[in-house]
Amino acid sequence: MLGSYRPDGGAGELTAGWYWLPAAATQGRAPLVVGVAGQVGAGTSVTVELGRSAGDGVEVVDRFDTGAGGIVSAMADPSGKGATGWGWRDVRFDLSRRPDAAGADRVRVLASDQALAPEGWVAVSPPRVPQLTPLLDVIADRPGHLDWPVSFPHPCLHPFPVTDGIATVPAYRLLADPQQRGVGEDWSGPPSGGPLAWLTVVARQVVVPTYLDGQWDRDWGQLRLVEPYAPDARAAELVTGRQEVSGFFNPAPIGPPPAGVPAGTR
Repeated sequence: MLGSYRPDGGAGELTAGWYWLPAAATQGRAPLVVGVAGQVGAGTSVTVELGRSAGDGVEVVDRFDTGAGGIVSAMADPSGKGATGWGWRDVRFDLSRRPDAAGADRVRVLASDQALAPEGWVAVSPPRVPQLTPLLDVIADRPGHLDWPVSFPHPCLHPFPVTDGIATVPAYRLLADPQQRGVGEDWSGPPSGGPLAWLTVVARQVVVPTYLDGQWDRDWGQLRLVEPYAPDARAAELVTGRQEVSGFFNPAPIGPPPAGVPAGTR
């Protein structure tokens, strides 16, 4: 990652080196993606250049700014709010819609920061073209935590089971698009007695970039792989039976969270 941030502000220019551009991007089988953070506009800019190898050099065949792509939330922005702020967000380009890109085999990023105020900074990542795998090949038939809005368009996925009061730790979590993402968080959060009350204690969630075929810049939802803090933990010893208790019965606290997990996230 390269950026122009300095506490006292300043200006700068960046011309990155050329990267190889896979044919999957120019043929529309995968998007070209550039990560961007900070301010774009009002003195700062991010530009992408496409080139074609020509002897010992590279001939520029196309040039465009971030406005030519669609902005979606990035891996570093699990809440999906980075696209409307200064956080990291993906800018995804469909090069099949650009005739001049057809013969390109190189790509590079240029950035300019002429905004002198401290808040006028910009940062970029190297360009990348993802190797895409169908979602069902990733999650297979493993049990997952499906946020409430997700269950409607994905009725065939396998929610994690709860047997005799013991929940199976899901292998993944699937979230809705930004419009409904907050609904899922509220429904499954600790104040609502939802599964996030214990899932955030026993495992961490790793955001995986996802893409909707034919609509690369659509933030359709979010996939998070669930990685338990103690994957080899001993299974609970289950004792079944029947007991009648008062509705005000409190069985006692569940104990402190694992090291490194803030108690407030429970």
